[in-house]
Amino acid sequence: MREAVVRCSQIKSIFIENGVNVIRIGLQPTEEINYNAKVLAGPFHPSFGELVDSEIIFRKVVERLQNQKFSKILFMIHPKNYSKFVGQKKSNITRFKQLFPHAEIKLLCSSEQVDRIKIITESNETVVDISRL
Repeated sequence: MREAVVRCSQIKSIFIENGVNVIRIGLQPTEEINYNAKVLAGPFHPSFGELVDSEIIFRKVVERLQNQKFSKILFMIHPKNYSKFVGQKKSNITRFKQLFPHAEIKLLCSSEQVDRIKIITESNETVVDISRL
């Protein structure tokens, strides 16, 4: 599953960069297509598209923060994007903590900007645009 999410996130990012609107990733769950049904092969998850978007968000945020050291990181996220940012079972938060082990990481729901994640550190403030996901 992880490999499929990473590959699809890379492909979707390429499409977005080139102006291609991606309207769906994964299969629509039905009675026939579900975990205990007739999926014969390959990865299946009822929220596959959200897993892909979550991976893209994680990579975009890390890209902005890489090669820097912080003692505090505040992420301001619109409630609409909160679950994508946090990741399934808080996987992105776990990964952020592994990448920045000495940083105090805080999340704040903010209705200020729907399609942007504001990142505030002790030395910098930046915004990650997620409007095309």
